[in-house]
Amino acid sequence: MAEASPQRVSPELSAGNLDSQVLGLLSDNPQALRRLVEELGGGFRKAFCDLVAGVAEFMSPSRAHEFTSRDIRDLVLTLCHTLGIDVVDMGATSITAPDGSHGDPDESFLIGARATAYRALEAQHGADAAMGSLDGKPPDLAVEVEHTSYQPHKPGLYRRCGVPELWDLGTAEAARGPVIYDLQADDGPRALPASRPLPGVRADQLPAAASTLRDLGGPLAIAARGEAAGKRVLEVACGRSSAPPVGPPSP
Repeated sequence: MAEASPQRVSPELSAGNLDSQVLGLLSDNPQALRRLVEELGGGFRKAFCDLVAGVAEFMSPSRAHEFTSRDIRDLVLTLCHTLGIDVVDMGATSITAPDGSHGDPDESFLIGARATAYRALEAQHGADAAMGSLDGKPPDLAVEVEHTSYQPHKPGLYRRCGVPELWDLGTAEAARGPVIYDLQADDGPRALPASRPLPGVRADQLPAAASTLRDLGGPLAIAARGEAAGKRVLEVACGRSSAPPVGPPSP
């Protein structure tokens, strides 16, 4: 009887561009990769596993990673509030594809009609019913903030998970800046110049808009300053302004 070929799984230790520690696994055997992911996943805050590509990544995020993720979360919430668009923050909720692959985005959101429906269900039937309604369903927007060796696999994985749009800020390491992907385009994932759920918000302006929001003191300070402060952040995000002045907080 011929001896079975070994199940090759190659580990690789590296760091992302925000200094997060990354353990990567490459395998030509999906079953072996799945088993290792199940064994190792509990020891890491963030993971993704693409069984089709034979790639898995486990990350222990750095402080810079977590601060950047928080800044982008605050930016999305502020932009939605300023635009008058309903939003639900889903955090780093794991997303699963039909083939069993899965990813943990840094941030994810329901935006627009789905956010409105979620809040209505929550008001009528409670938080458990609202959260249960999301089982197996992807968010409207996922966010990745750090470049790693495995970044090129993530848009395809989130596409198979059914996510419509991905903000990939990690591509700054590749010297081309952030990218907004239309994941469900016929020829997708396809880079877009601006977001679809947040009209006018440009990929190349995301870092500047997040920095503007941070300089203004964050969402609570924006609320205290009034409508003009939110519009300032929106104008930067849309590339219409670099940093117009904003008056003192409203009394």
